[in-house]
Amino acid sequence: MSAPVIAKPRKFIDHVSHYFRHVKETDEKPRTLKHILRELKGLVIPADGIRIIDVGIGDGTLLKGILDFITRKKSDAPIFVVGKEYNGADVLKTLPKLAEHFAKHPNSVIVLTNKTAKDAATLARDIRKPLARHDIQLNGHNPHVLGGELNTLEAFINDAWQHDKGKSVKDAMLVISHADHHEQLQHLIPQDGVQIDGFDIALASQPWRTAQTITFKAKAFIAPLAAALRDNGKLIAVQTVGVGTAYKLMCKLLSKETLQRNIPNQPIAVMFAEVKEQICHTNQFECKSRKFCYGLSGKHFKVSRAFVRKLLREGIYAFQIPPNEAKTSLSKAIRMWSGMLERPSRLLVTNELSVIRKKPTLG
Repeated sequence: MSAPVIAKPRKFIDHVSHYFRHVKETDEKPRTLKHILRELKGLVIPADGIRIIDVGIGDGTLLKGILDFITRKKSDAPIFVVGKEYNGADVLKTLPKLAEHFAKHPNSVIVLTNKTAKDAATLARDIRKPLARHDIQLNGHNPHVLGGELNTLEAFINDAWQHDKGKSVKDAMLVISHADHHEQLQHLIPQDGVQIDGFDIALASQPWRTAQTITFKAKAFIAPLAAALRDNGKLIAVQTVGVGTAYKLMCKLLSKETLQRNIPNQPIAVMFAEVKEQICHTNQFECKSRKFCYGLSGKHFKVSRAFVRKLLREGIYAFQIPPNEAKTSLSKAIRMWSGMLERPSRLLVTNELSVIRKKPTLG
């Protein structure tokens, strides 16, 4: 008699619909963007333009906010962007935002890819996979026309961003520019074998699963992004940490083993320290961190079964708890929630934002 087949637990990252719901039901994106822009307030745009890498663009909200900020600061500055995203559905969600950007700032080259963070930092070719590259020159001058042009990319994205057993099948790269500026921006169009001249802004907002080891996070994300910075460039990294109201609720509802496995609470500065000597001289970089909170969207809350269900759902999402480990009684959650707070709360989740800056090279 054959052994029974046991279904493999779904990884947290597989639930793309949960991510879209999280974006809609919480104010994490606008609050994160607010703190990112605070770090960019004194940004000096180099004479040859600004170069940005985002290793987890999601639906493009944070990237669009940064691009709008740069456009307001210097509307004629050339912009080069590498946006890494594992999921094709997120890439499609980003396209309307890129249409709005090119309408205001056509002097841009934007590269979308599914490469790893390490390969995205150099746009290195993954020879183990077939290359799926598409270059498009936009012609429109308003968001509606540009959106129509970008919508023609859906078939390519669906094909190039295929997955098999959780891994990308192809080495995808989509290069978007505008015909009006294509010639003068030729030096920014990626070419095989040509090294990228570093980045001024590297964004890593929730790019890893919290349960991944500190060594993996440091080597797969922090090290390659810090190494790719130009002088005065900043790596801005954001992650959820185990403090705050939501964490207290999770502590009461989940087992200690689940909490320890999914919320190791390793500061980004510690991750950077693990790889610092491999990528730089001792005093070449400086790192600072701070924390901020976000919660459910809206202002008025009333404790109810629906409300607590939403709190639980977003708390479990924020801490990336696999669904098969998050089984709990809703009535138990309501009792605990009511006992913790004197009045309804927005489920405050705490994020850590760290900035790693590369100091100018002397001489």
